Amino acid sequence: MDGTGKRHFAPHTFDTKRDADAWLSVQRTRLVTGEWKAAPRQRVTFDQWAERWLAGLEKAPRTIYSYRTTVDRDLSGTFGDMQLDKITTATVREWYDALPADKPAKRAQAYRVFGQIMRAAAADGLIDANPATLRGAATHTREREVPDLEPADVDKLAAAMPDYLAASVYLGAYAALRAGEVLGLTRRDVNVKDRTVRVLRSAGTTTPGAERIGATKTEASKRTVAIPETVAAKLRDHLENHVAKDAGAYLFESPANAGHPVSYQALRAHFRTAADASGFSTLTFHGLRHVGAVLAARAGATIRELQDRLGHRSMAIAMTYQHGSAQRDRAIADAMDRELTAPANDGADDDE
Repeated sequence: MDGTGKRHFAPHTFDTKRDADAWLSVQRTRLVTGEWKAAPRQRVTFDQWAERWLAGLEKAPRTIYSYRTTVDRDLSGTFGDMQLDKITTATVREWYDALPADKPAKRAQAYRVFGQIMRAAAADGLIDANPATLRGAATHTREREVPDLEPADVDKLAAAMPDYLAASVYLGAYAALRAGEVLGLTRRDVNVKDRTVRVLRSAGTTTPGAERIGATKTEASKRTVAIPETVAAKLRDHLENHVAKDAGAYLFESPANAGHPVSYQALRAHFRTAADASGFSTLTFHGLRHVGAVLAARAGATIRELQDRLGHRSMAIAMTYQHGSAQRDRAIADAMDRELTAPANDGADDDE
């Protein structure tokens, strides 16, 4: 920060803290002696910075691939050759407005990735401020509604699945596991005595440069989830009848590819068929997480406990499930109110 209070950044990053401190000491001396001059800001194009940003990400390969696809498909065409400090809020708005409005999920994803890239550029001093300031542009409202499921509905869905996949429905609904997390489970990850399931890996779709069995979505996704006795009982039966005895055997092994889990696509296809047959055509396997999350919220789980149980880094997402629980609680109170305010029976029909 100079004598006027304006913040300046180093022209590059340093390999060690000692190097950074030495550079800072020299600049402070120059400020005192009046010799200091602001270094010219590094001129970097969006594509150059995006490549550096992607290379430095510490995320699962599938996530990095998704981000890179978004950069190539939705961002480079507009911003690629532009100098970072020439990208204005007006430019961003014009680009965003031109994105297809009938694809809100992809539109939000593009803006979200762009915002992260520019926020990192601001943090590194390459720009003064992040120009991605459009409120709500990084989110979208899902058109697919998640139906409220009762335990009987979950049983119905499980019964409509192939026998060797029935237990996956209970893990999705009552342990709130993602599809990839379910498919990554092995026998050693399940402790039916203690009623816990360890999530250590995830099985995803085929992605260039990534193994099909790999890291979880985030580090926060690695967790141990306590399961109800109802689910533990289902898993005891599943382990006995459908899982090889080896500790490393996958919980849901592919019938066509021994030693490997059922493919992500196959699980989704089987669930789609089961959901349609059960009368829940809008429900996805991922939607089962909503069931378990809301049940946990109703049982009194705090936001932090929901965050840990679901493997979320963001408290904001966990809060949505508490909101769902609060809505249900309001519905119960409203039903009670109707009973309390209903006209009293005056007994006129007692003689009939």
